[in-house]
Amino acid sequence: VGIMVGSGIFASTGTSLKEAGAAGTCLIAWVSAGVLVALASMCYVELGTTFPLASGDAEFLRLAYGEMASFVFIWTNFWVLKPGSQAIIATIFGQYMAATVSGGKLLRGEEDDDASSSGVWLAKALAVLAIASLTCLNCLGVRSTANVQNGLTLLKVLLATGIVIMALAYVGGGHTARAAENLAISSSFDNFSAPGLGSAMIACLWAFDGWADVIPLVEELENPAALLPRILLVSIPVVASLYLAVNLGYFCVLQLSEVRHSTAIAVSFADHLGGRSASYAIASGVCLSALGACNGSIMTGGRIFYAVARPDEERERAMPAFLGVLNSKGAPSRALLAQGAWGIVLILLPGSSFSSLLEYFGPVSWLFYAFTASSVLRLRKMYPDVPRPFQIPLSPLCPVLVVVMALTITASSLERDPLYCSIALVFVLLGVPVYLLRKQKCAPMLNDRLLSASKSFSSNNSVAFDPDNARGGGRGEEATSASGSPAG
Repeated sequence: VGIMVGSGIFASTGTSLKEAGAAGTCLIAWVSAGVLVALASMCYVELGTTFPLASGDAEFLRLAYGEMASFVFIWTNFWVLKPGSQAIIATIFGQYMAATVSGGKLLRGEEDDDASSSGVWLAKALAVLAIASLTCLNCLGVRSTANVQNGLTLLKVLLATGIVIMALAYVGGGHTARAAENLAISSSFDNFSAPGLGSAMIACLWAFDGWADVIPLVEELENPAALLPRILLVSIPVVASLYLAVNLGYFCVLQLSEVRHSTAIAVSFADHLGGRSASYAIASGVCLSALGACNGSIMTGGRIFYAVARPDEERERAMPAFLGVLNSKGAPSRALLAQGAWGIVLILLPGSSFSSLLEYFGPVSWLFYAFTASSVLRLRKMYPDVPRPFQIPLSPLCPVLVVVMALTITASSLERDPLYCSIALVFVLLGVPVYLLRKQKCAPMLNDRLLSASKSFSSNNSVAFDPDNARGGGRGEEATSASGSPAG
């Protein structure tokens, strides 16, 4: 719950409402996003308990589809996913901080004709400052950043819960006119369209991002076969219910026009209920929450890119070697600085805003979630005799639905706001020729480490595992060649 709940719930509602067109459709988008995340999480639970690897998506893709798929994921992670996520979080920080330092005057959306250009650039400058400062902090080493992260873990959950409580008190006090106006059945689904719903879901899905981050921790769980399904399949409905309650709270207090156009919706909410002092308190909390989330992403991202840039006898290097170097503090400063620099470029691109950055990050992230989910079916065929402590119910419906929904929201994004989504997809496609150019210089990674990890996991769960029977009586080496490319 703590990983998923972040700054997204304090910024995504306005963008979602703009794309959806009405409050009812917006709420459907939030519910649909929760369903999609739940379906995808079941695929990841089967993968994580069957092949307990700390590398997560990259290793699942490597095993199912080969080295190229894994490389393209890592490549996309550097150019789109990690820096894009950090740019979005930093933008949220900048918007809320700008609303605070401007004396409580709320900023209008970048898309509005009356938007304050000075306010927009102030928010951008603060976002750049956040990424630059946190990157430098991470270059000082893990201890400093870990202390910051631990101090902010619960704040975001408390803020979201506080909004729900304030809204309940407001409605309980007899103030029901706004809720009746915004949530009236006669107008709640005005201007409904499937592409609009898909685009609205992109904003909602951003608020759930982080749900898959528990998978790399599977090796550290004492009984992952029992704990991992509980962690994901309990926490996701809890978070989805909290998000739905927060959105209902916004709609019970604010006018729909305020929800659409405020770049600091939680400040607008608090200003209505508690005045200036409450809005300052909420803004400060959201800023701290965003800094904590951005810090966590920068910290883990830098170490991911450092790890895949190091020379390794068992795997090919997926990033340039100069990124795989630690500084005197033991921090991967080169990887951190490269990651931070690209995140800052994304913030400063012409037309860059919270909504455009969502279009850059969201569709591509879900294409890879869907690609990984589809590997469940392929790995079942490749390794039918590998013990599976958890199996997806109603297979193959679950991974198929994830793939279809991911393709749908990507098509919706390309139809309604194609620029940033297209840029991100270009980076994905560039990963293929880059991999082919590097292939002759890199030795492929064998399956042995992955199957060894699965064997160890199976024995710990009292299940016999024989790699020679991984494909129903075939040899492990034959399973590798049958995939069409050397798999992880």
